[in-house]
Amino acid sequence: MKNPTGFLSLGVLFLALAVFVGGCGSPPPPPAPTYSVGGTLSGLASGQQLVLQNNNADDLTLSADGPFTFAAKLADGAAYSVTVKTPPPGQTCTVTNGSGTLSGADVSNVEVSCADSGSLDAGFADNGVLIYDSGKSDVAHGLALTSGGKILVAGAISNGSNYDMALWRYDASGAPDNTFGSDPNTNFVTYSSGHGSDLAFAIALDAGGRILLTGKTYGGSSYDMALWRYDANGAPDNTFGSDPGTNLVTYDGGGVDFAQGLALDASGNILVAGRVNNGVNYDMALWRYDASGAPDNAFGSDPGSNIVTYDGGHGNDYGLALALDSSGGIFVTGAVANDSNADMALWRYDASGAPDNTFGSDPNTNLVTYDGGGVDLAQALALDAGGNILLAGRVNSGTDSYVALWRYAPTGAPDTSFGSDGSSNLVTYDSSSYSYAMALALDAGGRILVAGSSLVGSYVYMAAWRYGPDGDPDDSFGSGANDNRIFYGREHGADYATAVALDAAGKILVAGNSVGGASNLDAVVLRYNP
Repeated sequence: MKNPTGFLSLGVLFLALAVFVGGCGSPPPPPAPTYSVGGTLSGLASGQQLVLQNNNADDLTLSADGPFTFAAKLADGAAYSVTVKTPPPGQTCTVTNGSGTLSGADVSNVEVSCADSGSLDAGFADNGVLIYDSGKSDVAHGLALTSGGKILVAGAISNGSNYDMALWRYDASGAPDNTFGSDPNTNFVTYSSGHGSDLAFAIALDAGGRILLTGKTYGGSSYDMALWRYDANGAPDNTFGSDPGTNLVTYDGGGVDFAQGLALDASGNILVAGRVNNGVNYDMALWRYDASGAPDNAFGSDPGSNIVTYDGGHGNDYGLALALDSSGGIFVTGAVANDSNADMALWRYDASGAPDNTFGSDPNTNLVTYDGGGVDLAQALALDAGGNILLAGRVNSGTDSYVALWRYAPTGAPDTSFGSDGSSNLVTYDSSSYSYAMALALDAGGRILVAGSSLVGSYVYMAAWRYGPDGDPDDSFGSGANDNRIFYGREHGADYATAVALDAAGKILVAGNSVGGASNLDAVVLRYNP
């Protein structure tokens, strides 16, 4: 006879198995996939280290070129952002393909490239050098960058007998932008008066991206101060000024008049600095026009004129550059004649054009000067974040010319904390018997970039220097030991830099002129790593 409890025991077993299986539930899901972020490093100097970060948290220290991978992996769909936390001394490192979102795979295409500070940027034009050569002489005097990073160069092109004013545009890589102007085969526009040479010396952009140029044009018997306006695409803006057939405004004082400084105030008024002929010599001149190009006859003390002048009574006085402070105060720099030569000059006017006699130590004038005993002048002017006034130019000692860099407090007092000499506000570069500054710019860290010319061996080269915010030479700039200078020349004649600017990435653009093999000047733009 079968045991009737056998069925009961078997049932209990099945019930126990059911409870066991039911208690375990479904097997756990596999872990979510994670992915790495990495790439390749190139250009790191031997013996140096670079620290990268991903998403401002994951540090990675690299000491040699080659592939790299961050230690922390990220979930699919996570964002990544690779940045330079600590660059190697004397080098600048840039990141390409550094940010994005993970999508089902490791990221390995981040590129980090390091370059020596002050080295030519190989990704610009022809290994850092852009040359315009028409076969005749071409000159570059002014430089500006659009909000989109395009490069505008102002100067002149030889037409065979004299110069036509010229304005070129290049894209951020240094390629000619042939969408500029009306000729699809060129990247430039020109202006010819038909009487003689026309040249642009300075350039500025207004709030709408329109392009303003100032310089000189030949009026038939002498040069007149010239002010042109073009729209953002290079078309002449014939709404500018009182002549509907042209985009040109001029000033004719009866002699040779021209301008080299240009700035716009907060209301869009146009300030121009230069010189006018008084019949015997030159007086410094400062003009103001409204945004339409009409003379602003409310400017200065003469209600029938839009011009303010300065005559020191000893000879030629002239303005070469200007800048505006946050209150609309106007600074002009250049030179004034003394009884034997020229002194560096710095003037301040209030926003109405009245001389500001609170400026400097002499309550009877709005002028501060520097007399080093020779010919001294400033050609460039900038204001730092604290409102201090920086000037760049030259001082002479005997037959030698040296780069000069001055700093003044907003009051016009010499800032003797500038540079290493506690008794002076002047820093010079004098390792060459000839050096000369013509342009000035400040980078995002307050470092001071100066561009001009310098004797290198037997030739005068385009040159640039960098100083710290305190005026001390930045010896990490360039490759020379204890030398904060970089230079470029083709050894056919004297080359010189006339303008300097910094792009959104902090790279340094220097414009100027270099003598080519045919002994003609060519317009040149150089781009350097910061």
